[in-house]
Order: sequence, then C-alpha cells, then structure tokens
Amino acid sequence: MVNANHFYHENFSHLDDLAIDDESDESSSSDTEDDGEEFSFRQIVQLRKIFDVDRYGCFGKWCLFLAAAKHRRWEELLKPVPLYHNGTFDIQRLLFVIDHTPTLTAVHLAIVDENYVECNRFVIQLLHYVFVKKSEPMLFTISDFKFQKLIKSSGVTMNGPYPTDVFDLQVDDDLEERPGLPNNRKFGFYGASPARFYSILSNGYVKSLKSETNDESIEPTRIHLTSDFSASLSHSDKEPYWYELSPGAVLRCVALCEYKDHPDCVQYKKDSNQKYIDIFLTKGAEFRIWLIMFFKEVIPALPPTSTLQCHSAKLKSGKRIKLESHQKFT
Repeated sequence: MVNANHFYHENFSHLDDLAIDDESDESSSSDTEDDGEEFSFRQIVQLRKIFDVDRYGCFGKWCLFLAAAKHRRWEELLKPVPLYHNGTFDIQRLLFVIDHTPTLTAVHLAIVDENYVECNRFVIQLLHYVFVKKSEPMLFTISDFKFQKLIKSSGVTMNGPYPTDVFDLQVDDDLEERPGLPNNRKFGFYGASPARFYSILSNGYVKSLKSETNDESIEPTRIHLTSDFSASLSHSDKEPYWYELSPGAVLRCVALCEYKDHPDCVQYKKDSNQKYIDIFLTKGAEFRIWLIMFFKEVIPALPPTSTLQCHSAKLKSGKRIKLESHQKFT
C-alpha cells in the first residue's frame, strides 16, 4: 500500500479529485481503507504501461491537449472535459494542475524508480484521464525511414520544411502493408491549429465542427485538403508551444489524410495562378488521418526599435544609463 501523502501536496489542497472511471477499474476492491489512494496507485501502474510502450507518442498527444486547454476557445475545443466527483468542471483548476505537471519524462522516471513523492495525485489523475481513460486515438512515433516510405507510398510530395516530429495514428490497417491502393483512394494534406487537431482527434471531424457552434443540427462545412504541403502548412495557425517554456516557441500541425475519391462528395479546384489543387470533401466523404506532423520553431525576439526601448532593456540588465541632452521625452 502506498502512503496517501505521497500523492498530496499543500499547494493542491483546494482541488477535488477527478471523477473515477468505474469501467476502467473493475478490479476495485471494497476492503481497502482508502479507495482514492488505491485508485491512484492503479492509475500509476496503468500510466507506466502506456509510457513504456511509447512515451514520446504520449508527448505528442499531450502537446495537443495543452493547446486546447490553454486556448481562448477552450470551451469549444476541449471536449469532452475531465469532470470532478461532483460532476462539475473548472478550467482554472485544470490549468493549475497543468502548470504544476512535470515533463512526461520526469513522471515516467519517477514511476519507474518508485519515487512516488514526485507523483502528485492530481497530476496522475489528469495524465490518466488523457492517456488511459481517453486513450483513443493513440499517437505513436515513427522512424524517419518509415515516414519517408509512407510519403512515397502515398504519392504526395513534401515541398516545405521538414517536420520536427511525426506521429502515426493507431488504425486498423497499415498503409505500407497494402499491395496497392485502389484508384479511388487518394491522399492530401490538411493543416489546422494544434488545438483544432485535439478536437478532431477527440470527437471526429463532423462532431468537432458542430461543437464549435453548439448546434447539433448544423451540417459540417467542407473539409479543405490540398495537394500542396506548403499551402496546408499555411492553414495551420501558429500557437504557443506550451510543453517547453521557451520564449517565442510556436507549434503548427499538418496531417497526411487519405480520402475516397467520389464525384458526389469530392470537389477539386485549381486557380490559374496556383500550382496546387484544392480538395474539398463534402457531406458523406470518407477520409482518415494517417500522420500528424509537428513543426516547432522559435520566433526570435525583435531588437529594440527606439531609444526608450534601448534604455528599458539596459535597465532590466542592471546597467546604468545616462540620458543625453538631445534625448528628450515627447
């Protein structure tokens, strides 16, 4: 039995436990003195199994989750939300736990070393929710060789920056294992913000579109793919890269999608001044996401553009400055 104090810290004293998923814990026993403590330990065991399989794949999903949770439109993008025992949800509580969550590497090593002092109960509950309770779909890292092979097999061309990370979605069959793709199966690129991708992976494309308007009767708009990688990358808004506290770090995402070419639900458009084809999938179209590519970059800080900004920078650095007679505030 693990001491419950190992899962508790005074900084978290104002929080409630997340609601326990009874379906995922059928082994719960009634003879334990502290069900919450026992449940936290079982969550740790389940998390270790997930991390042991592919911790970096979990990192990819965690980045998308952070983007949705910290987005100004989190009410639309972060669905479903992790509820507490009383059936309520508080975004400030969620952000508090997120801000106190160590890196996944640190959590994994603490679990392996049985260093449960580092395994805060509320952090474990949140990670368990993201990776175990809401495990589908899972992201898996792939080698550069496999990535190149998948791109070649799909017939598309990468004409832009090379991705910093590539994740494969867990699907029933594998593209590279097919002897040949049917003529009506084609591929295109889809660009969207990281927060948008989390909503799509959690709810599916159609349901994700409806959740943004809170109208279940509305028909989804067209899904916009392109044959050009760079064009789809431009469709992905740069969002803060929350996983690392790097000043100016941003993240964009592009997916490689497969769709069924059918005249009733697939439309093609090519303007005379563009070299690529816009692909619009309408109601009834069949498509799936195969790969999600991450593009991380650091936007350099702009140099000071005025005398006042230069003085401000020097003051912050602790350097003394002298205001010359010709430098006047207006």
